[in-house]
Amino acid sequence: MLEYIHRAKTAALITASVVSGGLYAGAKDNEVKKVRAFGRSVGLAFQIVDDVLDVTQTSDQLGKTAGKDAAAQKGDLPGAVRH
Repeated sequence: MLEYIHRAKTAALITASVVSGGLYAGAKDNEVKKVRAFGRSVGLAFQIVDDVLDVTQTSDQLGKTAGKDAAAQKGDLPGAVRH
């Protein structure tokens, strides 16, 4: 379920961005397919790193409130691993 959320959220946004760029640049179907896979992978990796940083860094280090996911009881990778 957590992977689905990450793929439907951050990965979808990054995928849309890179696919749009590829289409704008005239990418062929097979190239768009590769760019789409890249976007999904990068988006998932980005969200995983963001989840880990949320529990391992301070608010000052992050530039945003640390621990928000746990406080909101939001599903994240560190929480999934603990359970």
